[in-house]
Amino acid sequence: MTCNVYRPKPMTLRESVRLLYGHDNEYRPDPKLGDRNNALRKAEWDRTNDAPGEPMGRVFLCGDIEVVMCAGVAGCEHAGDLLCDWPMGRGKTCDLALCEDHRHNIGPERDLCPIHFAMWVEATRTDKLNAWPPRPRGRR
Repeated sequence: MTCNVYRPKPMTLRESVRLLYGHDNEYRPDPKLGDRNNALRKAEWDRTNDAPGEPMGRVFLCGDIEVVMCAGVAGCEHAGDLLCDWPMGRGKTCDLALCEDHRHNIGPERDLCPIHFAMWVEATRTDKLNAWPPRPRGRR
């Protein structure tokens, strides 16, 4: 039986309610209270629901459960929910598992691992001496 060590990311109360129930835990004003009291209650509600949660310790998952761990940086113990989209040829991509912290988003639904992000930055630089495509030579 295989065992994996997994460290869940800390979530706010609002994020955990969204994950569990599929909707936001919304604030509803009380009509019996005045506008000022409702505004104060909403500010307090936002502060407590958006406060960062305490990080959980490590979770050990044993059995036939397959959890793909982040491979973006050595020692990361978060789940790798995203894949690197760098083209490798013949219609294939890198597909290195990445977590939210170690991905580099370069566009909608386009994430790169740290290695391919450095290659992408180098390829898209505009201050190169020999920029591509070459300029046509004119007659003197």
